Amino acid sequence: MRARACPRVLVLATTFPRWVGDSEPAFVWDLTCRLTGRGYGCTVLVPHAPGARVQEEWEGVRVIRFRYAPEPLEKVCYEGGALPNLRASWRARLALPSLLVAQRAAIRRLIGSGDFDLVHSHWIIPQGFLAAGACRKGGIPLLLTAHAGDVFGLRGPLRRSARMALGGASAVTANSRATAEAVRSIHPDSDPILIPMGVDLTQFTQAPDENRVQLEGNPSLLAVGRFAEKKGFHVLIEALPKLLERLPESHLHLVGFGPWEARLRELASSLRLDSRVRFHGPVPHSEISSFFRGADLFVQPSLADAGGDREGLGVTLLEAMATGVPVVASRSGGIPDVLEDAEHGILVEPGNPTVLAEGLHTLWTSPERLRMAEAARARVSERFSWDSIADRFADLYTRLLSFKRAH
Repeated sequence: MRARACPRVLVLATTFPRWVGDSEPAFVWDLTCRLTGRGYGCTVLVPHAPGARVQEEWEGVRVIRFRYAPEPLEKVCYEGGALPNLRASWRARLALPSLLVAQRAAIRRLIGSGDFDLVHSHWIIPQGFLAAGACRKGGIPLLLTAHAGDVFGLRGPLRRSARMALGGASAVTANSRATAEAVRSIHPDSDPILIPMGVDLTQFTQAPDENRVQLEGNPSLLAVGRFAEKKGFHVLIEALPKLLERLPESHLHLVGFGPWEARLRELASSLRLDSRVRFHGPVPHSEISSFFRGADLFVQPSLADAGGDREGLGVTLLEAMATGVPVVASRSGGIPDVLEDAEHGILVEPGNPTVLAEGLHTLWTSPERLRMAEAARARVSERFSWDSIADRFADLYTRLLSFKRAH
């Protein structure tokens, strides 16, 4: 058999940019692009979305988006994430079985083609579970990367599926200690390797200072992310009246989209905060640093949602820290891995508007605010740069492929 020019990797995910300049989280793309630059030939398989191309190539990465329903019904993934969408939309629930059938067929077809040396599944379920049998049959190493919703709060068949996937994996990575602990609670024999997602330091630490959006408020508060329960934006809105009692010129700016948007808007209106809360909608990832640079404080009020899902790491928190904006965040999920209280910002208990308002007031009035922001910037540069993260994944790829060749 002729040797390949480079090792071929099949990357599986359910969150991925739908097109260039999309506002969907880009961390799978960011990592895959850098691994391609390190000598791996990567193909990404993700669900299709309305308006997206079925196949295309980005910077040497082949992207395949499998169809699973008539385009108006392809509502499971994107614009809020699969779990929040399934809870909020009957259309998403209706399309879920066909998504799983189509995803399974696409995974089996690609693995069975013999074109790949390694499979890397972001999220353990569903795609890690669906790939495990085909990888075992084909003798192909399977790397699972746990992010959050694929391990937190799993019950019944979902938990059993995750356990089976973990049992069939060649290696497992987790983005935080909390995620790793959740992995071990599902499959005690798993030994997850801690590798977080990263930050593009060029975009977030080296952009010119004039590249900023002017955000109203003194202070101007910024929160960025999917409008879903676990992001805790409803708690932030509920905290604003308490903050206004002490900082009457405060304004809140929300960047994002998702199934909770209508609920958040109604909450702001019911609290008579329409003039104080601005919804900016989705913003392309390439432009998000200009919002960080225009904010006085960044807020990550994440919490455990009704299903037990929580923040695996908090990539937007990392990006805010890299930009140098002072941050207040909840002590939830993997966030304490990123931010040490009173050293890099303020950590507060999740789900409590009064405590959150107090934390915001404390940071804004603290003479240590700018020192903490600079310490946070240095921490991200030292520990979370995409270059160092990609190097760690590339080393793991090499070890898995070497083990495959030896056997």
